Amino acid sequence: MTPAERRRALLGDAVVEEIAARVDAAPAPPEEVIIALRRILAPTPLQAPARPIRRKRPAPVDLPDAA
Repeated sequence: MTPAERRRALLGDAVVEEIAARVDAAPAPPEEVIIALRRILAPTPLQAPARPIRRKRPAPVDLPDAA
């Protein structure tokens, strides 16, 4: 079942047609909104996952006795 068929089965024909009519009637967004959305939704290069930092514990320090 395709996503469109699944939506139609879950929502019904009348609801899908009402959504399509509202989308078609809505005004186009301003150009600056489109540019901002493209920047937000643009794919980013995959980054290597961060590795945990592994540190060696420092050697214990012998403190002089306080006498």
